[in-house]
Amino acid sequence: MATPQIWEAVRLRAVGLVNGYSCDWPITQTEIGDALGVTTVHVNRFCKPAGRWSH
Repeated sequence: MATPQIWEAVRLRAVGLVNGYSCDWPITQTEIGDALGVTTVHVNRFCKPAGRWSH
């Protein structure tokens, strides 16, 4: 069974919102932290490695 993230990627690609293997994600680290119940610092530490994958 495919994960929801795969289906989301398929939908974004179908409407032309994917650039190679990346897409814009218009949400701030503060909003992510609020949704997950963690601080912005924790979100930033988690996102730093992901930023290295996009280059």
